Amino acid sequence: MNNLKKLNEQFLSRANRPLSFNEPPIHAKKSETPVFATERWNSVNDSLVKTYQFRRDNDRDKFVVGLLSYEQDVKHHAVITIEGNKVAVKVTTHDVDRVTELDKNYAAFCDVLFREVVYDSSYGT
Repeated sequence: MNNLKKLNEQFLSRANRPLSFNEPPIHAKKSETPVFATERWNSVNDSLVKTYQFRRDNDRDKFVVGLLSYEQDVKHHAVITIEGNKVAVKVTTHDVDRVTELDKNYAAFCDVLFREVVYDSSYGT
């Protein structure tokens, strides 16, 4: 048992890092990128609905342009409402008046696009 105690003491005496518990071992970086908690997609009257909030008008505009580009590619459209720094998206498949895989894919794209635009200021430039 004494040998184990000596080994432990030797290890602690040679440790490369300070063994101070008064200060955290890492320091948080302060980011200039705004982080907004977003609500979940809600199912309302056979539609998926969600509102995104932006701190910068430029990010809001990139988001909307990205949505319009996506709509052209997949030939599936949503109701996009812009009010100040908020963009509300309502997606449904009108032919069947219910939520389909197309709508779910659109919703997933919105979430990915939002993260790209908000967290990567070089998106779309």
